[in-house]
Amino acid sequence: MSRMILDGIHVIGGIGKGFAHFHQSPHYVQSHVALQPNSDASINITVERNRLQEALLKLRYESDCLVETADPISTSYEILNTYRSLAYDRGWERHLIHEINQGADVISALENVLSAMRQRFSKEAFWQSRLHEFDDLTNRLARYLVHSIPKKDIDLERPLVVIAPFLSPADLIDYHHHNLVALILSDNSYTSHVAIIAKSLQVPVIAGVDSMIHLIKENDFLIVDGNEGRIHIRPTPEDMTITVSSRKNKEIVRPSGSGGNDTKKPATTLDGHLIRLSINANLPEDLTDVHNDFIDGVGLFRTEVPFMMTNELPSVEGQVAFYKRILAQSGEKPLCFRTLDIGGDKVLSLHNGVQHIIDKRGKHAIHQASVNGWRAVRLSLDRPMLLRQQIRAFLRAKVQSEHPEVPLSIMIPMVAEITEFLAIRKIIQLEVNREKMLHHGIAPRIHFGAMIEIPSIVYQLEQLLPLVDFLSIGTNDLQQFFFAFDRDAPEMSNRFDFLAPSFLMFIKQIVQTVGQRVPLSLCGEVASQPLCALALLGIGIRHFSIAPSHIEGVYAMIKRVNLESLKTYMDAACQHLLSPAMFMHNGPITLRHRLMNFAVDHGIITS
Repeated sequence: MSRMILDGIHVIGGIGKGFAHFHQSPHYVQSHVALQPNSDASINITVERNRLQEALLKLRYESDCLVETADPISTSYEILNTYRSLAYDRGWERHLIHEINQGADVISALENVLSAMRQRFSKEAFWQSRLHEFDDLTNRLARYLVHSIPKKDIDLERPLVVIAPFLSPADLIDYHHHNLVALILSDNSYTSHVAIIAKSLQVPVIAGVDSMIHLIKENDFLIVDGNEGRIHIRPTPEDMTITVSSRKNKEIVRPSGSGGNDTKKPATTLDGHLIRLSINANLPEDLTDVHNDFIDGVGLFRTEVPFMMTNELPSVEGQVAFYKRILAQSGEKPLCFRTLDIGGDKVLSLHNGVQHIIDKRGKHAIHQASVNGWRAVRLSLDRPMLLRQQIRAFLRAKVQSEHPEVPLSIMIPMVAEITEFLAIRKIIQLEVNREKMLHHGIAPRIHFGAMIEIPSIVYQLEQLLPLVDFLSIGTNDLQQFFFAFDRDAPEMSNRFDFLAPSFLMFIKQIVQTVGQRVPLSLCGEVASQPLCALALLGIGIRHFSIAPSHIEGVYAMIKRVNLESLKTYMDAACQHLLSPAMFMHNGPITLRHRLMNFAVDHGIITS
C-alpha cells in the first residue's frame, strides 16, 4: 500500500518511529458475558464472591507493582498511586458484591456496575477520566476471570506505536516497558493523567484521528510527528529526513552546528545581543537542567498539576509541600508561578467535595471552558477560595524555602480586562494581610505579572503597565483567539500558521508598546521551534521561556544569528507579504518558506 499522511491534534511533542500496534479493545466484559456457561442456571453466590476476591487480589497486586516501577518523587508516581487507590476502592467492591448477592455471576456483576457508573456519571466532566480508569480496571479484573480471552502478541524487540481510543495510565506504563515510542489516541478525549505521564516518559502523543484510523493497519511502519500533529503511514525513505539525528528526536528543523563547548555561556547572537532563555515547567522533573548557566530560570510554572493528580481538592498543606519542592529545585534562579488555569485542555478529575465549589449547578463541564470562556482568572474570581488557598500556599512555601530573598513571582493568566487584574490583586492582598496577622512571615519581595493571551488586553497595555512588574506573551491562546479557531479541532489545527505576518505584526505591536518599561517574555510552546523563535527574535522578543527538551536547539540557533540583519529582513518580508498585491494569491499568507530560505542561506538552520 502507498504512503499516506494523517493530521491530528498535537498533545505531546516529539517524534517517534515504530510499528503500529492496536491496543486490544477494552470490551472484554461485554464480549464475554455471552460466553458464560449455563446463563439460566442458578448462581453459587459463595463461589462467585470467592472468584471476585481472588481476582481483586491479583488486580491490586498488579497495581502495586505499577506504582513500584515509578520514581517516588515523580508526578507519574502520584498519578499511578491514585490509580491504585481506585483498585482498592471499597465502594466499587461493595457494589460488585451487591450484584452477586442479587444473583449475578461475577462477570455480569462487573458489567452491571460499570454500566450503572456510565449512566450516572457520563455527563460530568470531572468523572470522565475516572470512568475511563474504572473501565480499564474492570477489564483488567475480567482478564483474571475469563481465561479464554485471546491476547495479541507483541514483539518486544521492535519499537511500538500504540493506537487506541483511550489508554489508561496503567496501560501506558505497561507499553513503556515494551519499547513504546509514540501513542495515537483515535478520539480526542484523552485525559490529563495520560498526557502528564506521556510527557514525563517523553512519548509523543497525537489524538483526534478517529475517522481515518482505518487507514492504518497492524504492523504498518509509522512516523508520529507530535510537534506537527501528523502521522506518516508507510513513509518513503525521503520522509525519514523529517526527523533529526539527535537522541530525543525532538525537532523538525535543526540549527546548523551543535553549539560545541560553549553551551555553558549565555545565549548571545553573532552581533553581541544577549537573549534570555528560561524554561516552561509542568512537573518537578522538568527542572532537572535549570541550573545550566545559559538557562535564566523558570519563566512559567503551570500549577494545575497538583489539582490534576488527585480526586480531591489539594489541601493548602499539600500545595505548600509541592511548591517548596519546586522552589528547592530552582534554588536562587527566578521562578514564576502561574495561578490556576483550569479549562480547555486541562480537565480536572476532581469530584469528592468539589462539585459544589466548581459549579453550584453541577451541569457545566470544566472542559467546556474552551468554548464558554469560563476558565483561569474568571473561575478564580467566581470561586475565590480556590485562588486564596493557592496564594496562601505560594506565600508559605516561599517563606519556608531556602532562598526567601529571591522574589516570589506570581503571574495571572487569561486577563481580558484591567478590572480583572485589579480584582485578583485585591484577593492576593487579602491573603498577604492574613499571613501577616497570623505572624507567618511574608516574602520580602512579591512581583505580580499578567499573561497577554487575549487580544482585548493588548489595547489596554498603557493602563496595565503601571500595575505590573512583568508581562509574558502566551502565544498558544493568543494565536487561537486572534484567528478565532479551536486549536484542538483536527480540521482547524493546521489552518492558521503562526508565521502569518498579520499575527507577527500583532506581537510586534505588543513589544513596541511595552518597550523597556517592564520585563517582557514570551512563553508559548511555539517558540520551541527554532524557525518560529527566529521570527520572534526578528520582531523584538529578547526573552523566551520554552520546554526544556527544546532549549538546546533554540540556543544553538541564537548563537548563529546576526540580529540586525534578521530585523531588517523581517521588516521587509512582513511589509511585502501584507501588501495588496499578495492578497491576489490563493492560500494562506505565511512567512514560513521565505524565512526558512533566509535561515538556510545564512547558515542558521538546516532544513
